[in-house]
Amino acid sequence: MKEIRGIFPVVATPFKHDASVDETGLRNILHYVLKTGAHGLTFPAVASEFYALSEGERKKLSEIVIEEVQGKIPVIITVSAPSTTIASDLARHAQSIGADAVMLMAPYVVKDSFSGIQSYFKRVAECCDLPMVLQNAPAPLGSAQTVEAVLQLLQTIPQIMYVKEENMPCGQRISKLSDKAPESLLGVFGGAGGRFAGVVAGRDGPSSGIILKASAIINKVRANTVEGRAITAKNIFEHTLSFCKIGYSYENYVSSL
Repeated sequence: MKEIRGIFPVVATPFKHDASVDETGLRNILHYVLKTGAHGLTFPAVASEFYALSEGERKKLSEIVIEEVQGKIPVIITVSAPSTTIASDLARHAQSIGADAVMLMAPYVVKDSFSGIQSYFKRVAECCDLPMVLQNAPAPLGSAQTVEAVLQLLQTIPQIMYVKEENMPCGQRISKLSDKAPESLLGVFGGAGGRFAGVVAGRDGPSSGIILKASAIINKVRANTVEGRAITAKNIFEHTLSFCKIGYSYENYVSSL
């Protein structure tokens, strides 16, 4: 099993003007990610607009990702879906094409009870042998599980070896997870707002769409933090804030069109 640790950008899905998928554009993005020195990548996640893709498109594009990466870095394939049946099918496909892990968040169309969410994760875990990343995302797509609920899922489903915690305050939640998690938890990633705070809190790296735009810079933040140069890391990170703000503003603008 490859080590899943470091900077894992979420790869965007490029679309043409007619809303069809731009496969050549995707290959170009993947080449860029590899050049930046990212430690791995995630696809197709929320920032990839997986919800705008058909099941067939998700499978085809995931195959392109595996083909282009050629095993150079770990690939996490997102299998989140409205139903257990679809998520299970996507998980089986991810394993068959050579993914290193699958990422899954609780059902996002009809919000379920905790017992329903627990059953959802268990049934998908039974469909493949890959490590699972539990994505704990906030609304509107995510169900924003409490830290206690995430810990309970970790205790009952040891195949969940990683967590991507995206709810605020991100750093505090990551620290709490890391302190109380079972030995089966190998790492906690941050997303959304917790990039620098999470690294300081001891997490394993960030994974988000905005990281795709600044992978080389965020790599420097993580490297300096890991090597004990916290002030340098903080200074680099603070210089990226304006860039990240512009990126989020543009994404919000595009999503409103």
